[in-house]
Amino acid sequence: MATVQFLIQSDKNPSPIYLRLRNGRNADIKFKTSYSISPNDWSKSKKQPKNIKDANGKSLMSELFSIRSKIITELNNSKRTIIITKEWIEKVISTPEVILAKDQDHYLQNCFDVYHDEKKTNSETKLSLLKKTKSVQALVKRYETKKRRKFLLLDVDVNWMSDFEKFLRSENYKQSYIFRNVKFIKMVGKYFKDLGYSTSTNFDSIKSKDKKAFKTYLNEDELRLIEEAPMPTESLENARDWLVISCHLGQRVSDLMRCSKKRIVMNGNKMLVDIRQKKTDQAVMVGVFEKVKEYLAKRDGDFPRPISDQRYNEYIKEVCKIAGLTHIEEGTLYDATTKRGIDGFYEKWQLVTSHVGRRSFATNYYGKVPIALLLVQTGHTTERAFLDYIGKGSIDKTSELLDYMERLYNRT
Repeated sequence: MATVQFLIQSDKNPSPIYLRLRNGRNADIKFKTSYSISPNDWSKSKKQPKNIKDANGKSLMSELFSIRSKIITELNNSKRTIIITKEWIEKVISTPEVILAKDQDHYLQNCFDVYHDEKKTNSETKLSLLKKTKSVQALVKRYETKKRRKFLLLDVDVNWMSDFEKFLRSENYKQSYIFRNVKFIKMVGKYFKDLGYSTSTNFDSIKSKDKKAFKTYLNEDELRLIEEAPMPTESLENARDWLVISCHLGQRVSDLMRCSKKRIVMNGNKMLVDIRQKKTDQAVMVGVFEKVKEYLAKRDGDFPRPISDQRYNEYIKEVCKIAGLTHIEEGTLYDATTKRGIDGFYEKWQLVTSHVGRRSFATNYYGKVPIALLLVQTGHTTERAFLDYIGKGSIDKTSELLDYMERLYNRT
């Protein structure tokens, strides 16, 4: 896939802005644009003007976007092989009839392409954002196929989004999933709106309702049953030990399975685990609680044998079933056939998946340990994100405040 980036090659003020077009092994061409900028106003890491909020930066960014959009659109729409040269680039960007004109033919699919490529050039962009962009773009493409038309950015208004939501519901997607996709489309639209492109008059009024997701976790009584239940095989015992450890370590399974004896660090008499979290690429020191130490002692101070995510999911369901977690509970069960989560009432062991450990840690220690300290362990960046994760709202917090104040008064 072709990528278009911008760069400056000089410290002179002003410095000319160059365009670099790469198209696999077929082309890698630099082209000097008619634009220039002070090196102090240019971000080398983001490959764009630093301040895109002021009028000049916003205007320049819009012009550069227009150039990139013209080239990508021309390459995507061409039905023949294009020999890319500097002359071809100059011809494309100087053509006034462009698909991505600011206020008219700004196709939504092209918005996703440009947004994706723009974010891809930023070294700070997470891979998850790029994947999400392509995922939402594919959903919109399916919607366009059903409607038999291509939509413009200008088409995205309250009515459009309402119909898009109906389409997703007809495809049996959960409301929480629909909410996240609506939110993402609006974010992409706002990105272009901030660059000067026109959006619908009621674009800012687009909203979607989120449905509170079920927060399956293992409480302390259930964990006790799991610990006490004898496991018939070594594989299940290994998985059980990981499950208990995860409920007292609070890590994502992608980080959990990378824990080993060589990652253990002692700070005085305190035991820590040195982890670089895979999702956030952040290096963190995770505290090892007493319960975890008990399970490390079984293996001469080492963690259990690592296993694949798929096997872990299968094993811990069996572990919980053996432990007697057969009571009925409301939750969401993944259907492999439809590849959708289905809400309903199931036996508790059926609802247990690999992320149950992190949520159990957060839920069970909430109210016992200050949230600021729990954030350090779980890796959540904000208190709000943490509370959403365990399903706590403002009423819960207010109730806890009243309980806390009552304890204070009882002391006096």
